[in-house]
Amino acid sequence: MPGIMASIMNLPPVVSRRISFFIIPDAHIKVQRKKRVDNLNDVYHVALLNGPAWADFHSLKRTSKAVQAFYNHEYDALISGNSLRIVMDMFVHAVDPTRRVPTSLLGPVAPLPFLQAFTRLQVNTTYAIEEKIRPGSSIESDIAVENVTATYCLHSPGSPAAPLPGQADDLLAITFENLHTKAKPDSDMAFAIAAIDGLEWAIRHQLVAQGHVPTPYLPAVNARGLYHLGLLFTDRAILCAEAMEAVTQAQPRFVIGDHACGVEWQRWVEEIEESDLDDDTNEEDGAGGEDVDDSHEEKDLKGHSRSKLSENIYNEHDLSTEYDADDEKGFGRL
Repeated sequence: MPGIMASIMNLPPVVSRRISFFIIPDAHIKVQRKKRVDNLNDVYHVALLNGPAWADFHSLKRTSKAVQAFYNHEYDALISGNSLRIVMDMFVHAVDPTRRVPTSLLGPVAPLPFLQAFTRLQVNTTYAIEEKIRPGSSIESDIAVENVTATYCLHSPGSPAAPLPGQADDLLAITFENLHTKAKPDSDMAFAIAAIDGLEWAIRHQLVAQGHVPTPYLPAVNARGLYHLGLLFTDRAILCAEAMEAVTQAQPRFVIGDHACGVEWQRWVEEIEESDLDDDTNEEDGAGGEDVDDSHEEKDLKGHSRSKLSENIYNEHDLSTEYDADDEKGFGRL
């Protein structure tokens, strides 16, 4: 190890910085509300989900004083260069992000001073969008599963560049990626485009979508702000997009599934991709001999299987246990 570290440290800065980018992890977090609190200033909990990766990094720094100095410098450079992020993937909330969690089930805490050093926050979630068909129609509805990724600029406490009271948080970019589509051959997917437009509008207009929460949520990183930002994506944006559609259209074109439904769809898509990858690997290895049914049953969008929802969601960063879906919501708000 000392020889390898010496080699890395002696590389040109551009090359060593690139290697450091892969060695130093992002900060993957999960924000939950505590079930019982004694202090109203300590209601929310931010867990660091990839703590082991950070522990490995700190162990590496302890190799020698020279290595520690080198990686302290690399860490500061990556932070100031906006290359490291806080990642809040709402997929780790299997059922309902608003559920209050007993303290014994909360993951290792992510200290706020540690998080407040970051300059970028990435939020991800998945929406299941269904075409709304007139009652009594025999036409099968189209479906689109869309993943959204939003990147925010974070500010240090007291920074003059931070958004002022009443302003929205500093959203740098927002992108939607289609994970799955089930559509009729002649479909123009107008319902999905309308839903995406409504969701993006709601995310950009926090005060309209979630008016009871003062903006900005994150003048500096704080647990309460992170919690409500997550709910903006998983709940309030859906309500806002559907409300806008109901007001502007005589016949609403779409309905959006709740968060648990989006998680189910994302899991299904990932399972199909893994299954297809395994099939390709088996074919390359010349394994088998049996006919393989490569058709995949389409998920029923109208509800969830209790047995599937009660399973722990596999996630490499998830160190906590989710509850069963005893109070699961239906697909949408029909």
